[in-house]
Amino acid sequence: MINKDQRAGPANLPSAVHQEKLTLLLQQSHIAAYISVGVAAILVAVLWEQQSSDRLLTWMGGIVATASVRVVMYQSFRRHPPEVDENSHREFIYFAATLTYFAWWGIGSLWIMPKASYADQIIVLYFMIGLAGSAVAVFSANWPLQIGAVALLLLPIVSWFFAQGSLPEAGMATAGLIFLLSATRSARVLAGTIDTNLRLKHQLINANAVAERLARVDELTNLYNRRAFNEYSRLQAAQAQRTGNPLSLVLLDLDHFKAVNDSYGHAVGDDVLQHVAKMLRESVRESDICGRIGGEEFAILLPGTSAEKAQVVAEALRRQLYEIPFAFPDGEAIIHASFGVAQVRGEFSDALQQADSALYAAKTAGRNRVELCDNVTPIRRPGGEQSRR
Repeated sequence: MINKDQRAGPANLPSAVHQEKLTLLLQQSHIAAYISVGVAAILVAVLWEQQSSDRLLTWMGGIVATASVRVVMYQSFRRHPPEVDENSHREFIYFAATLTYFAWWGIGSLWIMPKASYADQIIVLYFMIGLAGSAVAVFSANWPLQIGAVALLLLPIVSWFFAQGSLPEAGMATAGLIFLLSATRSARVLAGTIDTNLRLKHQLINANAVAERLARVDELTNLYNRRAFNEYSRLQAAQAQRTGNPLSLVLLDLDHFKAVNDSYGHAVGDDVLQHVAKMLRESVRESDICGRIGGEEFAILLPGTSAEKAQVVAEALRRQLYEIPFAFPDGEAIIHASFGVAQVRGEFSDALQQADSALYAAKTAGRNRVELCDNVTPIRRPGGEQSRR
């Protein structure tokens, strides 16, 4: 069949944006997982003299365990990146592990916080606010995860301070609540900005992909246009010269195509061209290159194929086209074509001229036939395109 880049279209925008946001999130949070474990170790060291070592070590073990799950999931994504349209359970596991990690931080902070010392309480609150600020930046690509992390970090300790009823603790709780509300707003603005920028980026990428495709693909038949076909063919010709592998070119021109348009109308003529293009796509190999290089003229480049084998391919295509009538709403029509075959032995332009001479010879010999350039005398066609139809 035709090459994959002939069929490729723009990526699905929401899926592409989601994938890039996930990649950005993983890149940022990977390093943050190690840093936050270090922060937890510092907090344990600060509270070591005021709190039970067993309690602190148990809490620290939970931090290391949940952080390890995040790191393992990151490595999984790194080794096997998700496809654009993949709905991956790994993403759900990563989000669940991340929220569990911050829940352990938020609820565990109350468990390890010495209740008799305002100074120690302020220290723990300071650590939690610092982590919440970090979460806003680290998870900026995913607003729900931002809010979930900040809420899990601050709501438990803020609620506890409010529940104590004393003025100093109410003041600390108020400060924590103000930061929580501010972080929530900042998180939403930051996540929205990132989302907008990524959407604009991928819209531009898609627009460029569409423009590039339109510049290279024939809109009616979805085959390469003349410009693209010639560019790819020149590259293939250069590669064939380096490797010594055979490369052949087949030109085909529909016979009496003007009569089809005159008898049945241009809409049926367009259907015929699409019918021929579909037949070519379904009949040739993935490595072959097909193009529409003129009004009713098509070309096939056959890598790894000698002229003799290309002649066999062309004959099979000629028979298939001729023996299967083209059906349209008002009846059927026999469509046939003339073929010219040449092997590319140097410059592609030379092979193109040789195949064109062979095609012209097939036209002058009665049409609906295949001619190999080695079997014909080079001829310059008089009168342009109309002379051979």
